[in-house]
Amino acid sequence: WAVIVGINHYNEEAELNGCVGDAHLMFDYLTENLRVPASHILLLTDVVPTRERILRALYDHLRNNPLIPSSGANLLFHFSGHGSSFVSDFESGRTEAICPADRHGGNPVDGVVLDISDRELNLIFSEICRQKGSKLTVILDCCHSGGATR
Repeated sequence: WAVIVGINHYNEEAELNGCVGDAHLMFDYLTENLRVPASHILLLTDVVPTRERILRALYDHLRNNPLIPSSGANLLFHFSGHGSSFVSDFESGRTEAICPADRHGGNPVDGVVLDISDRELNLIFSEICRQKGSKLTVILDCCHSGGATR
């Protein structure tokens, strides 16, 4: 079971070239080489992977999916796109994040950041592992991903 995200188009200043292609290559690898049924993979590319859709995919396709057994299933989250980091008012150091297609990102002035922070990912991945077992692989093909899964 997999959620694969690839985003090339953010805005004119932040365009990428290979992320959607990488997402499709991952999809092809899973379906052709590993024989994962295509129905087990949710592929989100370009403008579709908004913050809400990425989070909903993690919850609905992985954590809450009744077709996935509560233990033993292999799960994958693959993200290819922009990553970011920003200074948090609540802790020392930088917070790392993945950037959804609808981001306004960066260091917040008004207290709202649409990027998905490493803290959010940690909580979501922990919930998925509690619900479905600990066989979760996370691939973050983006900048600032070093500590994103903690």
